[in-house]
Amino acid sequence: MANIWTACVCGIAISSTSIACVADTRSTLPFVIGGDESPLACRYEGKIFGLDPQGDGFLSVRSGPGGARFKEIDRLYNGDDVYVCASNGPWLAVIYSEKRNLDRSCGVDIPWKTRQAYSGPCRSGWIHSKYAHVEEATVYQPDPPTTAHQEVTRSIQPPSSTPPKGKARSSGTGFFVNAEGYVVTNAHVVEECESIRVLEDHGVPIPASVVSRDIANDLAVLKTGLKPERTAEIRSGVRFGENVAAFGFPLSSLLASSGNFTVGTVTALAGIGDDSRYLQISTPVQPGNSGGPLLDQSGHVVGVVSAKLNALNVMIATNGDVPQNVNFAIKGRLLANFLESNRVAFTEAQISQQLSGPDLADEARAMSIFIECRQ
Repeated sequence: MANIWTACVCGIAISSTSIACVADTRSTLPFVIGGDESPLACRYEGKIFGLDPQGDGFLSVRSGPGGARFKEIDRLYNGDDVYVCASNGPWLAVIYSEKRNLDRSCGVDIPWKTRQAYSGPCRSGWIHSKYAHVEEATVYQPDPPTTAHQEVTRSIQPPSSTPPKGKARSSGTGFFVNAEGYVVTNAHVVEECESIRVLEDHGVPIPASVVSRDIANDLAVLKTGLKPERTAEIRSGVRFGENVAAFGFPLSSLLASSGNFTVGTVTALAGIGDDSRYLQISTPVQPGNSGGPLLDQSGHVVGVVSAKLNALNVMIATNGDVPQNVNFAIKGRLLANFLESNRVAFTEAQISQQLSGPDLADEARAMSIFIECRQ
């Protein structure tokens, strides 16, 4: 589950039977959704928790972002699910169904091309963030209906592929480390999978199996039957301030199925709490980049994209400060040690010339692969 600092996987919907009868459930201070910068109505999900059943036992939904000065228009209870769409200080603007579960008919997972007040079929209002566990939102296939959800930052799914009805599907990115078809990804990308398939660019999905998982360091290696045209060369060291690039398949039901290439820098040589296993990077990543390669300017793999800071929860905790491009990758040194301990062959990087941006993107795409987990 996502926490206040990092977000790696999206939420899952859990239905609730708590129902409160209120005549008017529209907020008197509507919150604005949509637009070019954030086309989805709500990018986060929340679950109500921590309410004392010996006390009031409910969380007031109010008509605006404040206490008693805004009228109570509804009540939520422990276990109720909401879509979180905006914030104002400690107050969250939420949309939720009458049955208090995550319901696609609320219209929050479709693009709203112009900014407008929410006027969909579901209930809406403002709640205090103290009793809402918030994480990054599920992104659904628009057609046909499915329970599929996307993996993030741990953070996905190819637009052409539809899971069986009732089967959850998450996905991420991996990359080839040798010519025998071995693929590295994050351990969380292939967690609790009934089956795993990999898909090369415009290819046919084929099954893959887990050779080894290191949960503590969030690494996994898979065996496929593919013969890659390009494999990673792993570099164990990287410099503070060095330019790096990431490749992956983020938000694949919305973005290009051919993958996304982004650039940035190494902004710190340790993760949260000076965790020496991680690099902090400014390279933009999204749900679905998990397990993808982080490359230097010569095309060598210096890390494995793993996590990002949970922007909304940090904003709530800091009363309004929104972190930008604070992302993390597992260091190449840990990757090399992991492969060696599992006797998986790989190539160590040698000094080589820097590549142009387009050539680097081509290298990254050639070694990378889409991973689908069916649960």
